[in-house]
Amino acid sequence: MKSNRELKAEAKAILRGRWKDSVLMCIVPTLISIAIALVIIVLAVIPLYQSGMFNDLGSTDAVNSAGGSGGSGGGLISGLFSALFGAGISWTFLDILRGKKQSIQPFSDVFRGFSGAFVLGIIVIYILSTI
Repeated sequence: MKSNRELKAEAKAILRGRWKDSVLMCIVPTLISIAIALVIIVLAVIPLYQSGMFNDLGSTDAVNSAGGSGGSGGGLISGLFSALFGAGISWTFLDILRGKKQSIQPFSDVFRGFSGAFVLGIIVIYILSTI
C-alpha cells in the first residue's frame, strides 16, 4: 500500500504541465451554475421585484400565502448535475492516471458524465442515494 507521500508525488508527476487545464476543468461547473443563477435572476427575480411582489414580504401572512413551505426540487436537480459533472471530472483524472488520455480538454471533458453508457447509472445511483 502506498503512503500519502508516494500518492502525492505520483499525483504531482501526473499533473505536471497540466495544472491550468485541471483547475479550469474543475471550475467549469461552478461557472455554469453562476451563469444559470444570473439568468434566473434576470428572467424571474428582477421582473417580480419591479412588479412590487416583494413589497409585503415583511409580514408573515405574505410569506405563508406565498408558499412558505419551500421545496427541495432545486436541490435534487442541482445535486444530479453535480453528480454528472463530478463523474466526468473523475473519469478524466482516472484516464490520465491510467495512461488512456494524455491531455485535458476542460470544456469537453467536464461533460463526460452527461454522455456515454453510464449516464443512466449515475442518475439511478444518485436518486437511490438521496431517498
